[in-house]
Amino acid sequence: MNTPGNNDNSTDTPDVPQTGDTPTPPSSNDEANTPNAAPKPPPKTFLQKLDDWVAYHPWHPRILPLFLYVAVLFPAGLLREDYPLTYPIIVTLQVAIIALVAYRYRKLLPELNFKFHYLAIPVGIAGVVAWIALAELMMSLSDTFVPETHNFFEETTPAIAWASMITRFAAMCIMAPLVEEIFYRSALLRSFYKPTALKHSTIDLLSDFPVIGDRIAMSKLGREADNHPKALATAFHETPLGAVSTFAVIASLITWCILSHIPRDYPGTFACGFLYIFILWYTNRPNAPKKYGLGPVIWAHAITNALLWAYTLYYDDWLYL
Repeated sequence: MNTPGNNDNSTDTPDVPQTGDTPTPPSSNDEANTPNAAPKPPPKTFLQKLDDWVAYHPWHPRILPLFLYVAVLFPAGLLREDYPLTYPIIVTLQVAIIALVAYRYRKLLPELNFKFHYLAIPVGIAGVVAWIALAELMMSLSDTFVPETHNFFEETTPAIAWASMITRFAAMCIMAPLVEEIFYRSALLRSFYKPTALKHSTIDLLSDFPVIGDRIAMSKLGREADNHPKALATAFHETPLGAVSTFAVIASLITWCILSHIPRDYPGTFACGFLYIFILWYTNRPNAPKKYGLGPVIWAHAITNALLWAYTLYYDDWLYL
């Protein structure tokens, strides 16, 4: 203790390190070299990043196969006229890639199976009859609905033509029913069951737009959408497969028309869509003794497309292929 007048402060004043003695924090290299430092995880590969994205939202594993199917059709059709051999090669790769993607993410697609139900046969036959009849009606109304035709057997050698037809059959009758039913009859029908889910999701999307986004986010609709994050995902999980509502049916069929078909085929798309939704509902209805998943509607869709493929060959009518 210091007494008054005593200037000795050595007992009360802490030692202050000199400038040269000031400790410096260890550098990142020093930390990396210490034995107790945790190693940095290696960067994720493309497949690991894809797995994370696919698992993030229930739409992702259901829209990815459809995206791959549609994306490959464009270059295949573009190269078909000048390089006919590229068509069967590209379509074969398309089928293989989609099959691998569906297999890789099969645990995220529990509704996907190939169970058969006898109703798939009459529904598939009714589908092709309605498709052709309504397309003929549309083409009789206006020439603008008549599409450009491509006859494989007039464009190339018989061997390449048959290779193209076989790969086209695989794409039409295996891949198209699979990717379209997973997305349109599972993801969309369930997510669109209540219109409010689509409304909240749309408002949330618009809130991210430049200029108008902030105004929308601050509006009553924007604040309401903030209270319902991932509205479509929530609706999907809450709605069982096969449950239908008027809004979900109409909205999903309009989306199917716009994304997957030409205007001539819009009436046929609606007709087939009603048939496919019926068999999906019937085979998965709440009081059904057995739930069939997507199997019967995939079979019905495949039968429609297979008959359309056969019709093209038998009648040499290339308006439908």
